Amino acid sequence: MPEAPFPLADTHCHLDLMTPETLAAVAAKAPAAGVSSCFVPGVSLSSGSSSSRILENFKSSAVKIFFMLGVHPGYLQDFSEKDFQKQAELRRPFMIGEIGLDRRFEDRFSGAYQEQCLRSQLVIARESDIPVSLHIVGRHERALGIIREFPGIRGIVHGFSGSPELAREYLRSGFLIGIGPLVLNPACRKLRKAVAEIPPDLMVPETDAPFMFRNDGILKTPALPDLLPDIIRETAALQKRSHEETLKAVSRAIAGFLPEEEEKSPAVRSLTT
Repeated sequence: MPEAPFPLADTHCHLDLMTPETLAAVAAKAPAAGVSSCFVPGVSLSSGSSSSRILENFKSSAVKIFFMLGVHPGYLQDFSEKDFQKQAELRRPFMIGEIGLDRRFEDRFSGAYQEQCLRSQLVIARESDIPVSLHIVGRHERALGIIREFPGIRGIVHGFSGSPELAREYLRSGFLIGIGPLVLNPACRKLRKAVAEIPPDLMVPETDAPFMFRNDGILKTPALPDLLPDIIRETAALQKRSHEETLKAVSRAIAGFLPEEEEKSPAVRSLTT
């Protein structure tokens, strides 16, 4: 299959949490949708243990898989700064994520503890000079304050659903905006207003599969990487730009996160050995 002129990446896709049937569907459908890679976030220190199973499913697919290393704010029972450092040295991830703050888990992990763990992971990202994937729910002001403690840090705000003003704050702090299936829902007015105002080369597409759904009413069909073209088309429509112009700009944004030397990526090496 010829490579798409402006290849897409699903920048947040939990392949390791999918059933074998869903993985097979992704491997079959994503290339036809122009999706050339998937970024798989970590949620705990054990994330990535099923990487061999994932790579086997994609052995005959044109889609490249890249694994992050991160401990989600809802899984901090697994967190150990020392162990995280060891895993970073062992795995050599291309991104640290998904990491952040989430008010919904503060009954289990205090805000102060979540902030401590976020800082510890940001230290590794800065020392390794790699970007991060931020998961922030209800604590954007605190998150912005923390990332500003790390000049030069960059990354993606995963699953953004906020206002244009909040988007601009993250952009000023060195982060691009992750736009997912919610942009297809007319009821998400605040997000759609933000997308209309964000330059397309400052956003990247994602699905957060298998946890988000297509905007198809009652059926609630899971959003998988083959939904990315719809996200790009909706983005173009909201910005009153051509589809090709938006696709080209978004592809440039994605390229800023792809490993410079793919042959050094453990995921790609596994696919070719």
